[in-house]
Amino acid sequence: MAGLNLSLYAAHTIVNHGEISSAGSLNLAAGTSITNTASAVMQAVSSLNISASSLVNAGQIASQTGQMNIANQIAGNLIVNNISGLMSAREALNVGLTGVTPDNISVLGGDIISESLNLSATNKVVVDVHELTGIVNVNACETSVAASTGQLTLGQMNLTGDPTFYNTGGNVQINTNLVFPGQNLAIVATGNILSAAGAGRVDTSSTTANGGSILMLAGAEFTSTGGPTPVDPLAPVTLTVLGPSAAGGSIDLGTSNPITSLTSASTAANKNGGNITLAAWSGAVPNTGRIVLPQSVTVTTGGLGTGSNGAVFVVAGATSGNAIQMGTVDVRGGTGITVVRTITIGTSSLTMHTGRIELHAANPVLPDGTATITNGTYLLGTVMADPLFTAHNAAGIIAGDLKAAGGNLSVKSGADTLVGNISDTTPLGFNGGTIIVESNSANQMVIGGGATVNGVKGTIVDRGGAFTHQRRRYCHDLQSWYGRNQARSDGQHQ
Repeated sequence: MAGLNLSLYAAHTIVNHGEISSAGSLNLAAGTSITNTASAVMQAVSSLNISASSLVNAGQIASQTGQMNIANQIAGNLIVNNISGLMSAREALNVGLTGVTPDNISVLGGDIISESLNLSATNKVVVDVHELTGIVNVNACETSVAASTGQLTLGQMNLTGDPTFYNTGGNVQINTNLVFPGQNLAIVATGNILSAAGAGRVDTSSTTANGGSILMLAGAEFTSTGGPTPVDPLAPVTLTVLGPSAAGGSIDLGTSNPITSLTSASTAANKNGGNITLAAWSGAVPNTGRIVLPQSVTVTTGGLGTGSNGAVFVVAGATSGNAIQMGTVDVRGGTGITVVRTITIGTSSLTMHTGRIELHAANPVLPDGTATITNGTYLLGTVMADPLFTAHNAAGIIAGDLKAAGGNLSVKSGADTLVGNISDTTPLGFNGGTIIVESNSANQMVIGGGATVNGVKGTIVDRGGAFTHQRRRYCHDLQSWYGRNQARSDGQHQ
């Protein structure tokens, strides 16, 4: 009968080995679990409502014209085991939005086809599936969303814990503000990381604690270990970055629907700013390996008081044009400088410390061989570029003002390098950092207002606060050899 609704209720379990279908809505409720076995079908022309603490689907569950709602009847966790299964809804697929709000939600395996995937839990939401077509919206303490799909689309994220988003099958698209005060944020894609309509703030700053770190890797080949299983649906996942994906990728948050902020700073007394690492590998797809941020956005990572300032690493592997286009970088605020690690290869070593700025037109490298990310946390310098490890490509860099407070500052490309004012203003009594600007171009490097293609459009100021005097150096005398131009100012106090 057209439009007829069907409802099935069980005190304990519902197990379907065949077909359960309704010409209208389909309502299924069980005290413990609902199982749809391989080749079995549950479908409704209109909405499909499932209520149980555990849903196991190895077949097909579908709402042809409406929504699908999956909910708990009692307090506790809600587990959706969709391994080898398909769940589809013409409109939204909602998990935890009706009934009793789950403590934790796990959606594991298979394909999720819908306009949107909306999840709400008191504590943690874990999604680890194959195809995921709809925009993902999460309301929880923390979340990890993983897919192997053409595009993973991030919608509203109301979170208070560390978020991790990764896609082993393509792009990650940002359609919302990503604001997670004091929490670590990681986004990893084998393809591109892009902003779209709705994108705005990318913000892990804090007014009460350390700023969270921000990590974005595009065009990365990576694997995952650990992570959720039907037995342990909340197990943490560790990503291991192996290097570039075959296709490569770019981070473009500035061309279309640009973001409005990028910050990991802290304004809490004597707290640290978080590190920001943006890396994009080039690959077989043309024009990959680029990082584009809005010229109007200032990247900030400063701490406060005796707190350390976060480091900024921007590494892009494009082989022509401009590899990096961005605005001002400001890593000032705190007076603390912390040595994080020393990387040694052969007889060469590089000391990694907070408060540094590194902009490199080079394919990112992994000095440790791989890079690991657990719950958004990574070790500074695991993804980087430096002459110790890689040559710079024939692609340029365009950036705004660069502002440090005692940390080293390095901008290097294999083509034109054009930046705004550069300053390393160190508080009195502290050593200044080292400023290096390099290009490999037939165009003359110009320091000052005449710089339009290659050089520094303003001044280079390396001020280190000696105990009794202030030191300032403007770099106008340039060395040139074999087409390479370098301006360098060392602010170490004697």
